[in-house]
Amino acid sequence: MNNVTVPILGIVLFAITSLSAGEWSVKIDYAETCNCKVICQCLFGGEPNNRECLGQAIIQFKEGSYNGVDLTGVNIHWAFKMGGWDRCTVSENATQKQIEAARKVFEIGISTRGGEIVSFEQGPVHLKKTGSRIAYGTTNSSAEIEIVAGADGTPIRIENHPKHTGYEQYRSITHKHESDQAKFAFSDTNGFTSSRIISGE
Repeated sequence: MNNVTVPILGIVLFAITSLSAGEWSVKIDYAETCNCKVICQCLFGGEPNNRECLGQAIIQFKEGSYNGVDLTGVNIHWAFKMGGWDRCTVSENATQKQIEAARKVFEIGISTRGGEIVSFEQGPVHLKKTGSRIAYGTTNSSAEIEIVAGADGTPIRIENHPKHTGYEQYRSITHKHESDQAKFAFSDTNGFTSSRIISGE
């Protein structure tokens, strides 16, 4: 596999120029909120602020494939307790092959270490971006996050994070979830967005 670096708005991303047989790669856009204070220490190897990290995220496959299955346009809503349980809902536009491929990518490159997938099913996945806010969710789970602006009014950014390229800081307006695993409702907690390239053989 050959990589070239491409500067985009001051952020360096890796563009995949070719893939050898058996290799795969996907690019995702990612938004997350959890119950930790801003900034979530878990993202930097620390411990949760509140003994456990309860979150939800929206995963958008922007391009790429897994073992020949194109995942472009598939979205996943992910609710989780870090290191505990994972509940995933795959958007209704996905085929069965895409659901299976998305699960493999999730298991390999997204889920938190030690987490058990208790549900990986197809269903409604909602996503809306309006100005400085992003709202997303699925049945019995919803979140809305808002940009945290820096001194010049632009989003606060963290560069050179080992996983999350183009990290931009957000704060939750709402963060609600109800399932067999947990019921919670938070606000004014950590949120962020980023892009990632996940690849393997």
